[in-house]
Amino acid sequence: CYQQFEVRWAEVNLPCTGSDHPDFGGWCRFDPERHANRKFEVADLLAIFDIWPPGVLPMFKQIAPASSLNWTVTYVHPVQHQLNDWFKYKVFTDHAADGYATEHAYLWDAENRLIAIARQTVTVFA
Repeated sequence: CYQQFEVRWAEVNLPCTGSDHPDFGGWCRFDPERHANRKFEVADLLAIFDIWPPGVLPMFKQIAPASSLNWTVTYVHPVQHQLNDWFKYKVFTDHAADGYATEHAYLWDAENRLIAIARQTVTVFA
C-alpha cells in the first residue's frame, strides 16, 4: 500500500519506537511516478487519510496489529486539488486504554486550508 504514496514524517514520533507520547504528523501525496496527475476525488481523500497508522502506535516497542472500529470523515473544504498535490496530516489521541484508543486527525492542503477531519476508535491487538 505505501508504495503508492510518498509519505514524509514531519514529527519524529514514529510508530513502534516506544515513545512516551502518541501522535505524529507529516506530509503525503500519491506517488507521481506511479499515478498520473488528475483531478483529486473524494475516494482519493479517504485513501490519503487511511495510509497513516493509528496515533497510539508510537508508544509500542514492536509492531502491533490495529484496526478501526469506527471511522468518520467530515469534509470541511471542497476537494479541488490534483492527485499529485501534497497534503499535511496530524493525528491526536484523545484517550487510550485497555486496547482501545479514540483519536481525531486533520488534513490540510499545501495552502494550509483545512480539508477534512477524521475521527475514529481504534483497537490495538497487543
